[in-house]
Amino acid sequence: MRFRRTSSGKLKRGVKPPKYQGYNKGMTVVIEVGKRKCKFLTSFPKDMDKGLAAPYPGYFFMKSFKNGSWDGHKHFITRAGYFPTGLLALVYHILTTGINPLIREGLKGHEVLRYPVAKVDIIVLDEMKEYFYPGLLQMWDDFDALQTLNPKDGTFAYPVALLNQWKSVEKDNPISKPVLSLCKSLLVK
Repeated sequence: MRFRRTSSGKLKRGVKPPKYQGYNKGMTVVIEVGKRKCKFLTSFPKDMDKGLAAPYPGYFFMKSFKNGSWDGHKHFITRAGYFPTGLLALVYHILTTGINPLIREGLKGHEVLRYPVAKVDIIVLDEMKEYFYPGLLQMWDDFDALQTLNPKDGTFAYPVALLNQWKSVEKDNPISKPVLSLCKSLLVK
């Protein structure tokens, strides 16, 4: 039996069920955005947990995988419904379209959700409002990584049109300066 701590610090038997339990088709999913972690405030589809899992390197040699107590994957969504803020755009895209854009069409895992979520509400905490740009949620809708791939040496180049858009909102958007400085620092000289 597993234990958890109460708010007073005492041990209590039992563990809360995963956040995906209780989700019904057509429900609205609410996500709270924090600096390092985002949190599902409502239930979410169970297949999201499988869709955001990656095989752990060398998992087939590990004792816990061999005895069947672990599936051999790194899960990016915790039981409590937390996931890294950097995955917010990907999570939003998977919830609204049902497709994982990181996996090529026709391969296993490309279609994560059979029925996409009807509505996703994003709640941005006050300390995140100056850093959050709603347009980042649509980055997977228009993004094609192969357009920026240099076939000669296998490196990625920055799309000029996207950089010009960030440059045009440099004075209005507080995120644009860090993005442009990051792009500048990553240029190969």
